Amino acid sequence: DKVFWLNDRTKEEIVEREKERVIKELIHKGAKPETIKINRVEEFPFDYLKGEMFRLKIMAFGDL
Repeated sequence: DKVFWLNDRTKEEIVEREKERVIKELIHKGAKPETIKINRVEEFPFDYLKGEMFRLKIMAFGDL
C-alpha cells in the first residue's frame, strides 16, 4: 500500500513495476515462485491533484 507521484511515468508502468517488487518480496520471505499469485490490485486516485498521484494497493499470496 503506497502512494506514487507519476513524474513522467504512466500508471501502468508503476503498477507493473510494483507487481514485480511484491513478487520479489514474497520470494525473499520464502514463498515458492511458481505458487505466487497477484490476488488484487486497487488504485485510488487523489481527485484534488488531478492525476498527478495515486495510491496503489497490491495483494498477493504464495505457498511457503
